[in-house]
Amino acid sequence: MRSLLSLPLASEYFPDLTLQNNRICRITDSGVVPLESDTSTALLLDYLNPSYKEIEDTEVIQAAKFVHWAQNDPQHRQVQIEVGINHFKEKMIGYAELYRLEGLDDTVCLVVADIRHQGRAKSPVIAAALQSSNPLESLLKIGEPKYHERVVTLRREIKDLTNDGTFGKHKYSVSKSDFVSK
Repeated sequence: MRSLLSLPLASEYFPDLTLQNNRICRITDSGVVPLESDTSTALLLDYLNPSYKEIEDTEVIQAAKFVHWAQNDPQHRQVQIEVGINHFKEKMIGYAELYRLEGLDDTVCLVVADIRHQGRAKSPVIAAALQSSNPLESLLKIGEPKYHERVVTLRREIKDLTNDGTFGKHKYSVSKSDFVSK
């Protein structure tokens, strides 16, 4: 959100939000109110969605602003991509240490990250799958049958991206904190 608020069109979509000291703040008649701190984003969540009990007009309007902005601003989409990549890279550093991913294929690392992101399994299950004779297949079985559609999508996308040469050419390097050529 901070990255989005630094874009030129931010004030068009959220004229009452600003960044001060790299914190999201709301501009009110009585002054600038911080919506986040080191320990909480509760006020920001309230700004976007005042109640979790029902879908309110405020929530619909805020969501519509984000959708419209993403559809109409290439910079917005680029920020989302960059934030997503950076988030994944940061997570991979921890996953690599936790699961000993050094030298493992990009496809295996993708599925580990997906399992963690989706919350399909706890670490002991992931670690056991990684120790199997076919880690990718074992990882892809995690969450069946509850997450069947997700697993089907992963299998299809991994196959397509391997066939087009996107996957299958890289392995994870702990020293580089990134994927490197095999």
